Amino acid sequence: MNFEIFNNKIQTRTIGFTNTGTAPIVVTRVFSDCGCTAASYTKGEIAPGERGEVTVRFNGKGRTHGRFQEVVRIKTNAKNRQVLIIVSGIIKQKYRKSE
Repeated sequence: MNFEIFNNKIQTRTIGFTNTGTAPIVVTRVFSDCGCTAASYTKGEIAPGERGEVTVRFNGKGRTHGRFQEVVRIKTNAKNRQVLIIVSGIIKQKYRKSE
């Protein structure tokens, strides 16, 4: 999930997914190791053929400029119980007026 180039403002991206299995899936937990990244997700069962969403919010406030990369983990009741989303981008240096 590329957050591209931005300044230190909060950025949000949403990805959709489809249950391609034959049984309902449930997203049980979405989390990150960094407090700068938070996520929300579709609650409850997602039936076969139905869609769900995961929304990731990255807060670059207080971070130094340059590239970043964080991992968001999605846990479900599916066979592949954990899916990783790599969150990356570049934080621009703030423009400063010359004095």
